[in-house]
Amino acid sequence: MYIQNDVQFIVAIGDNDARVNISSSIVNNGGVLASIVHPKAVISNSAKIGAGTFVAALSVINANAIVGDFCIINTGAIVEHDCKISNGVHVSPNVSLAGSCSVGELSWLGIGSVIINDLKIASRVIVGAGSVVINNIPSGKTVAGVPAKVIALQNIKPGEKEK
Repeated sequence: MYIQNDVQFIVAIGDNDARVNISSSIVNNGGVLASIVHPKAVISNSAKIGAGTFVAALSVINANAIVGDFCIINTGAIVEHDCKISNGVHVSPNVSLAGSCSVGELSWLGIGSVIINDLKIASRVIVGAGSVVINNIPSGKTVAGVPAKVIALQNIKPGEKEK
């Protein structure tokens, strides 16, 4: 793969695995990933945004929040203080993450979902649209509803163990 030195990249693919794999390949071949923050997004000075991450209009990322590499923080999403969003996460429009939450790698939070304070959402979790998460969610689960309940296993790759 040829990478031109003075070019930065962003990978705009909705599929978390594909976005992370392509982004990682670019980085491993000497490429540089840009982070794009819409001018109408609000980002605290103490927040950190990873490489190859896109933050859409009207999103808010508050004090001491950390957003990993290769993420999508979509329109109107709120990531409150002290949250940690791991690599490859997709936060859909109008999601609200209350303070001190963590979201594991390659998880997807559906449109309009709400995550209450201090929760841990593990890796490869899908949160259904409009769900209200009031408990920690283990890896590889799909949850939906109000309150959110496990409805399925998902995205556990062959050879991986459920955590």
